[in-house]
Amino acid sequence: MSYALACFLGALLIFSLEPFLGKALTPRFGGGAQVWMTCMVFFQVTLLLGYGWAFGIVRRLAPRRQAAAHATLLAAAFLLLVRQSFRGLPFIPFWTRPALGAATPLDLLIILATGCGLPMVALAASAPLLQTWFAYDRPGTPPYRLYAASNLGSLAALMAYPFLVEPWFGFTAQAQAAAGLFAVYLGLVVVLALRVPPGPAPTSGPAAALPWQQVGGWLVASGTGVMLLMAATDHLIVQAAAIPLIWVGPLALYLLTFVLVFEGRSFWQAPRTAFLWLLLLALSVLVMAGTGHGQRPLAWTLLGGHGVVWFGGLVCHGFLHRQRPPAAALTSYYLILALGGVLGGLMVAVAAPLVFTRPLEFSLAIVLAALIGGLARTGRGGYGRAWGPSLAVGLAAGWLAQGQLSPGMVYARDFYGVLRVFDFHGYRILSNGMTFHGAIALGEPDRALTYYGPGTGAARAIEALRTRKAALRVGVVGMGIGTLGLYARPGDAWTFYEISPAVLRIAGPASPYFPILRTMPGHPEVLLGDGRMLLERERRAGRLRAFDLLVVDAFSNDMVPWHLLTLEALDVYLDHLAPDGILAFHISNPMPLDRVVLSLARARNLYGGFHVQLAGGDASKPSPMIMNTTYVLMSRQPGCLRDPRILAGVIQGFGPRMFAGDHPDSALLQALAKDRAWTDDRSALSDLLLRRSVFTRTR
Repeated sequence: MSYALACFLGALLIFSLEPFLGKALTPRFGGGAQVWMTCMVFFQVTLLLGYGWAFGIVRRLAPRRQAAAHATLLAAAFLLLVRQSFRGLPFIPFWTRPALGAATPLDLLIILATGCGLPMVALAASAPLLQTWFAYDRPGTPPYRLYAASNLGSLAALMAYPFLVEPWFGFTAQAQAAAGLFAVYLGLVVVLALRVPPGPAPTSGPAAALPWQQVGGWLVASGTGVMLLMAATDHLIVQAAAIPLIWVGPLALYLLTFVLVFEGRSFWQAPRTAFLWLLLLALSVLVMAGTGHGQRPLAWTLLGGHGVVWFGGLVCHGFLHRQRPPAAALTSYYLILALGGVLGGLMVAVAAPLVFTRPLEFSLAIVLAALIGGLARTGRGGYGRAWGPSLAVGLAAGWLAQGQLSPGMVYARDFYGVLRVFDFHGYRILSNGMTFHGAIALGEPDRALTYYGPGTGAARAIEALRTRKAALRVGVVGMGIGTLGLYARPGDAWTFYEISPAVLRIAGPASPYFPILRTMPGHPEVLLGDGRMLLERERRAGRLRAFDLLVVDAFSNDMVPWHLLTLEALDVYLDHLAPDGILAFHISNPMPLDRVVLSLARARNLYGGFHVQLAGGDASKPSPMIMNTTYVLMSRQPGCLRDPRILAGVIQGFGPRMFAGDHPDSALLQALAKDRAWTDDRSALSDLLLRRSVFTRTR
């Protein structure tokens, strides 16, 4: 029981630290895939290094010396955390507390390595070492069930962090709690280390060289499981983008397959059951392929995607369990599994965006899973293989890939997603999955469509500002195809901030597909990078833009990146705003982002109003490319928002009197009584899951 508890607690710590560190560092490095991809690579490398440490000391040291060496490593990691806590936070070096300037992925890797590299390596190494010591302590008892306890700890952390930890505790409390758990874990491991028997282990001596076929099988099966998880998650995020925390489901199922398979019950990993898992995997892929062709609703997409992760994980992890070696080679086994995980992760996160213009890595992972499943012996006496259902899986994967090879489309890809340019009934559209980033009418390219028509909040703000100023300074965080640029006039100064190089290639000033930025008067300034980071950098350099209008319109798969909706981000925007300028948030989204934005306005006593435009646009000139659109306009001064052009579109106004409770509309705030403004230290998308839009409650 004590070994299982230690494995559980170690994995719980690792899977709690991963989201904590990634989120804590996001405001310093910008949002999007760059931070999360760099963190993911770092965590996988530390896992590999930890397993390498376990492999090395088991091969070279007697059991008691193994225990002493690893206890020393854990103690050194704990002393590092204690030292850091005197100067800042555990796991985060003190010198990262101020916002960084020209931060790069290398800077992020250095911070992660110096802040938490040693603790993460020590935690990762503990899992195979504890199983090895268990084999020493209880010879003849299989140690692999402890791997199920380890993955159960990972699953517990995965479910607890977004729903229990993130909403209630800031980063300081999270870091201190993790350091406290690390101390408990250190004590538990030391107690177990003292139980390791002296002298050579019962299974000591150099293990026989492992066959390369067996090692290759471990490598491919481990890497394929990770590829399936990441590629399926990416697919679901694109197809069901408006659902927050959608990545939790696939990852939970992936970990649960490890728990069930390595727990030891034959039903989950027997060769004959692999036949059933392959058939159900083929069915799941067919469901996803059908939804990709628009034949089934969103629920089928979710069902198929989760089915691919679940049944594909059972196929891959069942293979790994059946091919597990004796306890003497346990550390070699886990080292190869970690290496396979690193390679699988790099394939999806790094290689695929560089090699494939379309998301073909998902189909490739499914084909690899089919090959692995086909190796399972299903007949009596160990004869026969599951090549029949394996072929069915391969054919289904081919149909899924065919949906990504549709003619008549232009694809571009980077670490922020896969972009498609296609023509549809007289319109040219830029999309990322189900999210439209802009569209033009081929016969009327100077007409503002999608979320930027004449009746939208941003358009009304521009019209109102022009009555007071001949030339405007306008900033836009999130370029899209630059549709707002259609409102530019000679003498204006427009600046677009865009994080995706692929969007810049497809829709920038040199775009052959979308002419808006190319034909704008005054040649707009287009800056590549995270909008908040670029604005912070300009503020530190003393260059305040004094925008008359600043539009925050950055969407990541239909969801506004959280670090753009915090109080710290709001302060950056306000510093770059002219005294009578207008700040516009585009929040067209099924999630109740109006609550988040209104909480920000309340925290800074801003004036503002909500603007909603219904799909279709002006009845005199409707268009199917005019979407339901919601903007929130804010300003320090009420006068600039009292223009009739703006007031005509306001469905709900707000201001300091309402926030103080002495306004007829203050009942609106009853819906916000328990809402806190998001900060860099505390924000949680899970806060929005069970809440409705403010206006659903009040109108």
